[in-house]
Amino acid sequence: MTPEFHNKLVGYYCEALIELKKNNKDSQIGKVTPGLEPGIIGKIRKSLINFLTMSEHYDKGQMLAKYQQKLKDEELYEERAILLSKVGKHHEALTEYIHKLHDFPMAKNYCKKHYNTDNEEAKDVYLSLLKVYLSPQDSSMEKELQDAAYELLSEHYQEIDCSKAIEYLPETTPLSLLYPYFEKVLRDINKNRRNLQVITNLHKCETMKVKTEHLKLSSRCVKITDDTNCAVCHKRLNDVAFALYPTWTTDVPVTVHYKCFKEQKEPNTCPVTGQKFSETSH
Repeated sequence: MTPEFHNKLVGYYCEALIELKKNNKDSQIGKVTPGLEPGIIGKIRKSLINFLTMSEHYDKGQMLAKYQQKLKDEELYEERAILLSKVGKHHEALTEYIHKLHDFPMAKNYCKKHYNTDNEEAKDVYLSLLKVYLSPQDSSMEKELQDAAYELLSEHYQEIDCSKAIEYLPETTPLSLLYPYFEKVLRDINKNRRNLQVITNLHKCETMKVKTEHLKLSSRCVKITDDTNCAVCHKRLNDVAFALYPTWTTDVPVTVHYKCFKEQKEPNTCPVTGQKFSETSH
């Protein structure tokens, strides 16, 4: 479970695959789903992709630095994308999926897998995909990529920061194409506003309830006389420190010496009624 052997296995797979690719110019790499090529190339490639994806013990940065250019030269884009994703380079990884592999569903699955609002590198992964869509490397794909961008905005409007997204949209973008996106965003904003209003009103009601209870408790008067005894030791309270239990089921307030209160096994249980109270109730 140490990097040494995992790094070596990644290296063996990469070197073998690169060598096979160089010696087999008719290989179908880039033409079929990675790992499903016929023969030994498909077998090794499938093993490499699975290992790069599953293993957490190889040195991602070291392997990326050593093999990313070689993988690119031999059109092993899937492997390169996995290594890029492992070090948090989501924009570069998504560029491989869109511009090299032309696999839009895989790019969306990538975003679904890595999206995380608690991670600085992953919280804008859908925005990164939008930027890739809006940065075509081939003019023949420009229309297809723009359509994919509008579809992404409409489907994942909750995961994409609206203000950031607008910055990357071309100024010539027809408003009609963005209507479904803005409609959902505005509807979501209104929904959140209504929810906040409900929560605010509930807090106001709770505050009023607490204030009323506080006034009720503050107005309660406990009179200590020479005949007032401790409910625990039954001796007179006199003028020493005492504790008062918030017991409302008895006509006479339950008062005890503070010392007796602290010495009880269950000091937060009324010695008269057996009622339990929190530590802050006394």
